[in-house]
Amino acid sequence: MDENKQKSLCHQENTGRVQTSPMDDLPALIDASLQWAFNPEPSTPPTLLPWVTSMEQSGLGNSISLQRIMDLYGRITETPENRVIMAEIISEMRRIERAFLTAASHLDPLTGLRTRRDMIRTIEQEVSRFQRSGTPFCVAIADIDHFKLINDTFGHDAGDRVLVAIADEINSDIRTFDDAFRMGGEEFLICLKDISPTAGQKTLERLRQHVESLTVNIGDGQPPVRFTISIGVACAYDIQDADRLIQMADESLYRAKTSGRNQVVCHDGMNTPDIFGKRATS
Repeated sequence: MDENKQKSLCHQENTGRVQTSPMDDLPALIDASLQWAFNPEPSTPPTLLPWVTSMEQSGLGNSISLQRIMDLYGRITETPENRVIMAEIISEMRRIERAFLTAASHLDPLTGLRTRRDMIRTIEQEVSRFQRSGTPFCVAIADIDHFKLINDTFGHDAGDRVLVAIADEINSDIRTFDDAFRMGGEEFLICLKDISPTAGQKTLERLRQHVESLTVNIGDGQPPVRFTISIGVACAYDIQDADRLIQMADESLYRAKTSGRNQVVCHDGMNTPDIFGKRATS
């Protein structure tokens, strides 16, 4: 299943809540469809057609088509052939359910980003590619500044909305073949592939600036929430394993946090991290 389609079904922008998915009621729909398929009275279930339409619009159910067995009024013609077709549709629904559940187990349900379980494997693959061909890449850890204060001041629902907003911004700023993960809490890991250290730093500095300009509405008459992130970066210079690169990025993040926050700090791979970008201060 295409990852962008997985993400589109897992969250919606800047709400902080998991979006209602076409998958949510699928087991019940399958049961209802089985009864419907063999009901002697032709009828259209009230929930099945919208579900199929949603799946087809998402690009996940192109082979599902009730139109083959429905007349212009949405009625099902009771024929042996249509019973076979309905059985095929139910089988396809079950296949999509299995595929979705497998894919969703690798995605954070709040943000739609991939989870920590895939993170090390992805970085190890890039390390192997670097060792074979010298293809450069960068690993970055982004952490929301003063996130606990946001939760304590505005509530955890507001905190969730901030997490979703940042995840959406990360997805917007990185390329389609880059990877982003929610490490846990308010930390995100970004793997920028096939990119020089300088270009990687510029990409992450642009992300920092974009996040700084975001506002998230939390409702209840509250003012919009603004926030910033600190980013620590490590790039592959010599032969390093995935754990070491993550450690270097974490060291850079610590430097970003302790030297003022809201900045990008890049590890040079040998000595101390260097500050790359920081917001203008008055």
